[in-house]
Amino acid sequence: MNKRRIADLAQEWNEVIERLNYDDFQAWFHLLPEKERLIVAEKLVAGIIYSCRDYLTVPQDELIWEMEETMEEYEMNQEPIRVLVVEPGQCPYEKEIAPGLESLQREVGGSIEAIYPFPEPVAIVLDEEGKLKGKPRNRVLRDEDGAIYDFLSGTFLVVGLGDEDFTSLTPELMEQFSRKYHTPEMFLNLGGAIIVLPMEPKEPEGSVYPHTARYAAEHGELAQYQESARQNLACTKAIEQAIQDNYVDHHLDPAGAKEVLKQFGKERVQFILALTIQHKQEDGRISPDNKKWAGIMNMPEGSELYQDTAQFAVNQAHPGLLDLFTTQTRSLIAQKERSPKKQSQRDR
Repeated sequence: MNKRRIADLAQEWNEVIERLNYDDFQAWFHLLPEKERLIVAEKLVAGIIYSCRDYLTVPQDELIWEMEETMEEYEMNQEPIRVLVVEPGQCPYEKEIAPGLESLQREVGGSIEAIYPFPEPVAIVLDEEGKLKGKPRNRVLRDEDGAIYDFLSGTFLVVGLGDEDFTSLTPELMEQFSRKYHTPEMFLNLGGAIIVLPMEPKEPEGSVYPHTARYAAEHGELAQYQESARQNLACTKAIEQAIQDNYVDHHLDPAGAKEVLKQFGKERVQFILALTIQHKQEDGRISPDNKKWAGIMNMPEGSELYQDTAQFAVNQAHPGLLDLFTTQTRSLIAQKERSPKKQSQRDR
């Protein structure tokens, strides 16, 4: 192809772009966050490849596969972000997630919508069809005078705002919005009016399955065992992550234990910590007091239940920090159990 023909093709392309109002498209495109620009670009290139497929010397599927691989690499290379997760009927909790679109969709259970109801640099990310799907009402939105003007349905996230993308919440914003959404809200329909009342947060659903996998299979309870095992493993990972994230300058912040308790409930967290310590009875870095406490599990070494639960032990944390985390967890639970008693005494 000679240079003249190339110049003619370039001119024709410019005319096509002008008819498509390229300037408006470019202005809109560059306002998108980087991850969304990549998605739009991928769709455009895929459409061009499909339209020109009869003239390609490289197989169409290979080109699309290379683009998908590039997107996956981009998502994998992104730093995780720390967000606040707010579920209906529960206290909010911090969570570390990937910043990509699919990760956000998984967290809220649908196509995401971002709203910006606060002056702070934060966004609320939620399922844009949460109300249409009939998801449970979660929290209300209030104006500057405290009047309710809308409500949020289903699980939502509070995320930070960067120049182009969602980012981690700063510690100050995490604390501010944890306090703001600390108390779950109950919605009552009385005579056509919606009444919003504070409510006690629910313990995370699902009890610890107390038997072995073999027992579960023999008694038709394998589904219960598998769900409990899934929650146990998630709790183990959360404890390991909380210790890693909250150990700074030779100090373990009890906020990590508090977060794990909110997410998994005291029954499961105590179960994981106690069985872990039982599997570390010979480790001198675990205090005698916590070893004695862990004895409530009553799983003799070598028993089938002792062996079956080994997979849930916390092994990716320093035993000394695990011991301190256990002490903090026990203290938080004791404080919570003492509070209702003190209130009852004051009421008398």
